[in-house]
Amino acid sequence: MERLTCVAFDMVLTATTSMLLPLIVFAPNTAHFDIANGRLVRGFSATTRFVRFIRESQAIFARTNQDGLGKFIAHIALLVCIRGLRAYIMAIRVNQDEATVKPESPAKSDTYNAKKAASRPLHRRRRIDGITVVFSLIGAAVLALHLRAHTVSLPPDVIPEDCTQQVYPWFSSKPMACSVFEYNCYRHGDLSPSPDALSHLNGPALYLVYFTHCPGLIVPTEALPDFHDLRFVRIYNSTLVEWKTATYHTNTQRISSVSLVRTDMAQLPQAMITAPIARTISTSVLVKPNLTTLPDDLSTRIGNRRFNVLFVESGILTAVPPALCSMDVGDLSFANNAITAVPSCWADKPRHYDFINLADNPLSTIPSRSPSATSSTTFGELVLDRTLVAALPSWVTGRSGGSVYMLKTPFCTNHTQFPSTAVKIVCATPHRTTNGSFRLASIDGDFAMS
Repeated sequence: MERLTCVAFDMVLTATTSMLLPLIVFAPNTAHFDIANGRLVRGFSATTRFVRFIRESQAIFARTNQDGLGKFIAHIALLVCIRGLRAYIMAIRVNQDEATVKPESPAKSDTYNAKKAASRPLHRRRRIDGITVVFSLIGAAVLALHLRAHTVSLPPDVIPEDCTQQVYPWFSSKPMACSVFEYNCYRHGDLSPSPDALSHLNGPALYLVYFTHCPGLIVPTEALPDFHDLRFVRIYNSTLVEWKTATYHTNTQRISSVSLVRTDMAQLPQAMITAPIARTISTSVLVKPNLTTLPDDLSTRIGNRRFNVLFVESGILTAVPPALCSMDVGDLSFANNAITAVPSCWADKPRHYDFINLADNPLSTIPSRSPSATSSTTFGELVLDRTLVAALPSWVTGRSGGSVYMLKTPFCTNHTQFPSTAVKIVCATPHRTTNGSFRLASIDGDFAMS
């Protein structure tokens, strides 16, 4: 019975640590998931809350293949416990069925138990005591390391507010460990961060870095490859003078998302369209840029691979860049520009977008498919709210399962009754991204000049 109890307790403990506790941590973040579309809610990724969510949910999310395989260990242990518990229960049942129970007097039973306890080998007791001491020492060492990590003093030239989200690794040669770090030029009184502005940061900890309020930003390129887990780079309210490709880089560079918000630049920075970063970026967001177009060879520069997100919003574009004809993009937004034309390739080339946002543009026509074209673009959602579109071509209306949002457009104004279409046309309610796919107002509030 003692062995059975130990196995049952081990099973409960394993299930609690590998399943129950991770789910308790994960549960408050379920509101950030779009269950219907199997994705995160737009605007949640690449935020401080998102980084905290990822850090706290490492028991659920696998960062690498090896990490994913390692997470099976606890579940294999749980399976072994269940099988062991089942075997013990079956053995007890068999013994009860086969044994002949002979009544014993209370005095005889007590004497037997006393003799059995007295005959227990001494080395077994010592082994139990030794195991207790070992685990106590391990617990004390873990507590000491944890307390030491929380008492590391920062260098005098470091501004604590820069570390938006601090973490506490046990072993670190650097005095500051931040998963989210903001270099605010206004706060530092600089035009741009110096080349060694990130040198005091712990390399494995940094996940998201902001450069804000920099009137002459030169990104410290040579420092970025040292942060192997750096996924997101954000530039806000700055004039980008230079972001060149590093003279050296490692194969562990993992920057996957770059956002340039309220950033003036002569052209897309070199680092974004040159390996290695150009081959790892899957999300690019440009909000209120002063760019008039994108490079025609952008698809080649990023390695002819699928781009998850490409937003160019609240800018001065007058047409959807021709580069889109050769790019494979999941979510695409050119909301609130000055676009009057979209590429004809959308009508003639097979490609699929999960989401297209062209709202708040003076766009009046969508190109029709040429007679020789055999297929055209498909989409999940097409947002044309507050445009000048008065008619839709057949390749749009014939899209089965898609939705077209056309609030305050001539198309909706001129039709009291809509013709029968395979696509769902929405005129009464705006799309959820009615003010742009990127939540600019939220970012402005988070990074007000201070």
